Amino acid sequence: MHQCEVQHQLEPLRRQNTGTWDHRSQEDLASSSSEGQKAAGQRVHSEQESQRVLLTVPAGRTIIQFVAAWEHLAPRLPRHAGAGHGAERILGALKLAVALSGPELAPAALAARAALGDGRSPATRALSIASTLADLASQGLPLDADSIAAGIVAEAVQRGRLPLPTVEARLGPTAAGLTADILKVRGLPARADLYDDAQAAALRELCLSFYDARATVVEIAARADALRHMAAAEAWRRQLAALEALQIYAPIGHALGLGLLSSELEDRCFQELFPQSYAQTAAWLQRERTANTDTLARCRAALQAALGVHPALQALAAGCQVAGRTKSLFSTMKKLLRLDDLAAGGRERAGVHDLLALRVVVDPRPDLPPDQAEAACVQACYEVRAVAERLWPPLVARAKDYIAAPKPNGYQSLHVTLRVPGVTAAGATSLELQIRTRSMHEAAESGEAAHTAYKGGLLAGQAARLSDWTQALQPPPGQHDLPCARADGDAAAGSGGLAPTYPVPDGEAAAVELFRHLDTNGDGLVSEMELRVALGDLGAGGHAPAAAQELVGLAAGDSDSGGGARGVSFADWNQFVRRVLEEQVAARAS
Repeated sequence: MHQCEVQHQLEPLRRQNTGTWDHRSQEDLASSSSEGQKAAGQRVHSEQESQRVLLTVPAGRTIIQFVAAWEHLAPRLPRHAGAGHGAERILGALKLAVALSGPELAPAALAARAALGDGRSPATRALSIASTLADLASQGLPLDADSIAAGIVAEAVQRGRLPLPTVEARLGPTAAGLTADILKVRGLPARADLYDDAQAAALRELCLSFYDARATVVEIAARADALRHMAAAEAWRRQLAALEALQIYAPIGHALGLGLLSSELEDRCFQELFPQSYAQTAAWLQRERTANTDTLARCRAALQAALGVHPALQALAAGCQVAGRTKSLFSTMKKLLRLDDLAAGGRERAGVHDLLALRVVVDPRPDLPPDQAEAACVQACYEVRAVAERLWPPLVARAKDYIAAPKPNGYQSLHVTLRVPGVTAAGATSLELQIRTRSMHEAAESGEAAHTAYKGGLLAGQAARLSDWTQALQPPPGQHDLPCARADGDAAAGSGGLAPTYPVPDGEAAAVELFRHLDTNGDGLVSEMELRVALGDLGAGGHAPAAAQELVGLAAGDSDSGGGARGVSFADWNQFVRRVLEEQVAARAS
């Protein structure tokens, strides 16, 4: 029998034989137990503290900041921007942003930062803008890695903390050129004394005629990010930023296909410039929101079901796609105030007939020649209108046939306003229905007939130019599979000039790209010298050698691979980084 077990069994006999009684109360016993648990907890805490990764050289934390920024951004990137050449560009830009994230001590820099009313660091703002751009790229907008990299460094260049030649040397001429264009687009408002419609239209024409469309998208994302975080700025600065965004950048955003981002800009500007109207309109729409959402869903389902069993449609078309939308705050206000025709005066809320809208797109039959298939689709559009008018009564005076009589820009569609049963005591409500063929829809979404071009106030020629930029910026097939390259175009060293290939564990693609970026010689290990170079790029200066030595020691310390002298493997480095990041999250949570 184990000695501890023997002593445990003999303890009552020992007390009995010595005549010593345990007179401790239940409270004393509980207190004793609590103290024991507390002591055990302190021992566990002490053990955990001893197991924590302690970076004693502060410069080493910059590489952890760099890793954390990449870990935040990488999952949002489309493949062509998050791997190979694209990852190399964006990682290089993040390095510059982290290196310049130290304190700004110059009085002019401090004053400029205070004027923004934004307490975030420049690196945090850059990462926020990059995240918006990554989301747009993932949604299909043709933004490449150079665009995102330029968005990351543009503010640093504007503030004079990063020379443009350095951007070209580190990120390449394309990113540098885009950065220069971003700053020109950012400076557009300074070219006008007033932001009336005529001057705003002239500035938009200048922007779309002379500057890269990608740079314009980056600046619109930056404007949206700034408006989200300007609450602490002076009122006049907020109003000026809102006016510039409303008159210049939001319309261009619509023209470039940034519908949601431009609508957000407009709503924020509306709230800043017309706070009372915003509050009243928002309260009205909020009261109606649930009813409107239910009505829209019910009408969409009813129309889709009716179209699905209509025999004529089945003979004429391959199918019909039905989509719905509700009107934004700003668009609703424009309708109420007739901002496009101030002389006509405002309108009553009942006069806004397109708060709810459905759109039906008719797909052609693939078994017919293109001309016959399109003619059958046109006939099907009129059948769709007839089906809808049998479901709900139309407002005849508001019907428009832009198929028979297209708009001057070539826009074609059937428009009809229907009175549909509501779910509130107010009774019936209006629903706008648009019906078009697939080819009409594609023309309405891009090109001269685009509704986005209309909302952007563009002429036909401008719209035609913009319809080409999406095709021009699409990455060539297989680009994301190319080896990563340096900004000067030279492939990474090692393995005959090709970037090293690493096994990619599930969910670790971003970590592999970062490791590849650090492993400049391609030997599969990150050495102390390679970390010195990276830390130097991150602004560590003379502290880089000591920080690199500590990082390699810590990363290899728990490893059985024995590779610490030559460098750190991907598995060891990734495990080390995961531990540090998890500890940072836990520390913030506590």
